Amino acid sequence: MYSCNSCHKIYRHAASLYNHTTFDCGKPKRFSCSIPGCPYKSKRHNNVKQHMRLKHVLRSESNIVSPHPSIIC
Repeated sequence: MYSCNSCHKIYRHAASLYNHTTFDCGKPKRFSCSIPGCPYKSKRHNNVKQHMRLKHVLRSESNIVSPHPSIIC
């Protein structure tokens, strides 16, 4: 088991501890949703991309269309 020296979370794999200490532990939420008025923020860019896919997608007939096609994540 691998333990974080700062917050004492425990991880089974060294790579998970590395990711935690590099990207999460004690770091501010640097990435935010680019949709005006949406307050979502995350420490990881991929989480914002997932948020955009799940929360800001409109269904149009048989196609799935983004309400803001000019936004590229």
